[in-house]
Amino acid sequence: MFTTGSFSYHCDGDDYTISIQAGKHAAFPHGSVAFDASPVPFGTRIDIAVSPNTPFILKKLHIETGYPFSSSMRIFCNGFQSWTESREFLPHEKMNPMWRILKRLSLPKMGDYELFPYSGKKGRLHGYTYSYIRHADGHITLTGSLSEAGGYTVITNDTAGKTIGIAKDCQAHRCDSPFTDFRIVVMEGPEDEVFDEYLKL
Repeated sequence: MFTTGSFSYHCDGDDYTISIQAGKHAAFPHGSVAFDASPVPFGTRIDIAVSPNTPFILKKLHIETGYPFSSSMRIFCNGFQSWTESREFLPHEKMNPMWRILKRLSLPKMGDYELFPYSGKKGRLHGYTYSYIRHADGHITLTGSLSEAGGYTVITNDTAGKTIGIAKDCQAHRCDSPFTDFRIVVMEGPEDEVFDEYLKL
């Protein structure tokens, strides 16, 4: 499902962007990257490892795929901590940050509003760690992280553009040893069975 992506980094005063492809190990000027995909029950596991041969600063690590969203689907987005919504969205809904409400109550901004740019457009949905798409037959397509130790995993569902994106919040991470925290599964099937398998990984 996810076969291409990219990562960006900063080294010695310059910025670099490297394209990556599933099943490929690629060398770049300051190290190498491996993008591996392997089968798991109901789907595929994705492991991306970035190995430096000289220290650099990671800026972004991202993969994306097309997806045939339809009006009958529901998209679950897991909120950031307890300050953003966790619920199923209709494909045409839009996400609105809560900071305006917090401002009226003289409360500080909380949630992910400093981390992720809210577009305010319909069908631009995002969440953290895991997300699923519920189909009309009750089956789900689950995208889930297997590790958050190296940064939050941000999952974007763009129903208008018909894409799903996965990014690691690794900006400003100093990479002086292998970065192996991008570990994802994509699974499709009956909800209970899919989640049972996901929680075993």
